[in-house]
Amino acid sequence: MGEDSENKSEGVSHKSEQELVKLCKRRLENWREVLIHLDALMTWDKPFYPGIIAGVVTFVFLMLWYCDPTVLTALSVFGIIACILDYAVPILSASVFDSNKWTGTQERKYEDICHGFIDTYIKIKYMWDSIRQIKESKPYLYFVGVLGALIFTAWIGNLINNLFLTYLIVLFMSLLPGIKNHNIIQENISVVLSMIKGITGQGKKKK
Repeated sequence: MGEDSENKSEGVSHKSEQELVKLCKRRLENWREVLIHLDALMTWDKPFYPGIIAGVVTFVFLMLWYCDPTVLTALSVFGIIACILDYAVPILSASVFDSNKWTGTQERKYEDICHGFIDTYIKIKYMWDSIRQIKESKPYLYFVGVLGALIFTAWIGNLINNLFLTYLIVLFMSLLPGIKNHNIIQENISVVLSMIKGITGQGKKKK
């Protein structure tokens, strides 16, 4: 009986996820060509793409540093750019890209991108629900954890320039999809572990 209920709940969650993916595909249909090329850029399909990403992020923050706008002005400018892109990209996409040349491979890639968006949304929602559960079940642990994290971030923000710190965070987040796609972190960890094993092995032989 318990297994049946678990299977039903898994089926419902899988069904709702599929519905969210379909909704995402409908909402972003006018952006699908742009998303395909953007995904290729963010996942480093070509070796010079990380340089382009780092260059764009660096240029934006250099402009912020040079112009030194207020927070409200900077947010307003980014909002204006987002509004213009939201209006112009679907129109330009329809005129530049031929929908008749849309292939099955591109459709599968577009669906994978939408799956990635939904998976990220589900993970964030799960994390938020977990934090809420900890707050309800273990309020002392929640208080200590949140307070400690805020004190640590306040200390880091006091040590490092806020604009430079934001630049590092945005640059890392921009490069993260490519880092994950190319398993750079896992490869570096394996190299470090092999070096540590080699050093410890030499130490044991000398003894």
